[in-house]
Amino acid sequence: SSHVFNYTKSYFLVKENCSPIGVVYFDRLNFEHKHGYLGLYINPDEMGRGYGNLLIWIVQYIGFFLFKLHTLKLELIADNFIAFNLYKKHGFKKEGVLQEYIFKNDEWKDIIIMGKKWNSSNL
Repeated sequence: SSHVFNYTKSYFLVKENCSPIGVVYFDRLNFEHKHGYLGLYINPDEMGRGYGNLLIWIVQYIGFFLFKLHTLKLELIADNFIAFNLYKKHGFKKEGVLQEYIFKNDEWKDIIIMGKKWNSSNL
């Protein structure tokens, strides 16, 4: 028998040796069409220690293997070059731009949409 999930959000606290290193989450989960948006936050005290790579690996593992999604999407502010390059390194591709989509620090910012589809060499 198959189980049908009826939630659209899911959050996971990631710890190392009982110390929180970050949170990975899913939003807009759609199990019928097998896609969802992901996000991650790194504990500010742990920045620059390589945990971004670990969190991206974990969120992909959950999305592709546990949730059995076909496509993962994400959105990020266009001037967040560190995050953009990290996602790109892990196989996410730029799929579009929402122009002047948010107003932050007294200026309009573009949002980049990135995505990655399941294949057997994802991780």
